[in-house]
Amino acid sequence: MLYHLLQGWPEIFVKACQVTNTFSYMIKTPYLEFPYWVEDALFFRIQKYKYSACDKEKSNIVNFFDKRLQKKIRPEQVRRYLAYYFEERSRALD
Repeated sequence: MLYHLLQGWPEIFVKACQVTNTFSYMIKTPYLEFPYWVEDALFFRIQKYKYSACDKEKSNIVNFFDKRLQKKIRPEQVRRYLAYYFEERSRALD
């Protein structure tokens, strides 16, 4: 198995992690030091950051719906449909 993962490094390793829903926080530990090429795959190819809209973007979204629907929209109404983007910034996989 290890030979197969290393054969097409890092593409095969990344695909295997995606198929098995393995994220960097599951592998990362303070007790192990990884070689630079493993850290590169773990922390730059597997780890993903969750996008969250900043305050300016949120207000632009609300203004867009105000104009488009031609009525006053509250941020709570938009949050109901776009909650993923209205959450606070956080790292999804760390």
